[in-house]
Amino acid sequence: MNSALLNSFAFVEGNSFLSVFLLLFFAGSGASIRWRLQNLHLWEAWVSTVFVNIFSSFFIGFLVATNPASEVVTVLGVGFLGSLSTFSTVIMQTAKTIENRDHWLTVLILGSNIILGVLFAYIGLRFG
Repeated sequence: MNSALLNSFAFVEGNSFLSVFLLLFFAGSGASIRWRLQNLHLWEAWVSTVFVNIFSSFFIGFLVATNPASEVVTVLGVGFLGSLSTFSTVIMQTAKTIENRDHWLTVLILGSNIILGVLFAYIGLRFG
């Protein structure tokens, strides 16, 4: 088994039912909120993706800076913020822009996600 899978089992085995339930609940909530935001169609899909990714980056930085218990980082950081943000959607949106030969949008999507994500994580660390 790979180490990520083993670590997942270790979290389940090493924590209470409530911790595991909260992890699953917050993961489902984060993914649901992201899905809802992307389906409001208030703006282009890639803009929604940038928004949820920088929001998540800020709050994961803030969360880490507050130095909470590891269960809190797992439940909120990995569960909620990890499922709210989305690496796979960024990659898929980028691949589609490359396929459509829209190089400017490709750079904009990647640049905004990476640069703003790192910037907002740093700001979160500073405010935490």
